[in-house]
Amino acid sequence: MASIFSVCAATTSSALMMNLSS
Repeated sequence: MASIFSVCAATTSSALMMNLSS
């Protein structure tokens, strides 16, 4: 369960960073 949450958090943060960069 925790690993799934970690993956979701990492994906979300990386998508957010990409949006902020561009």
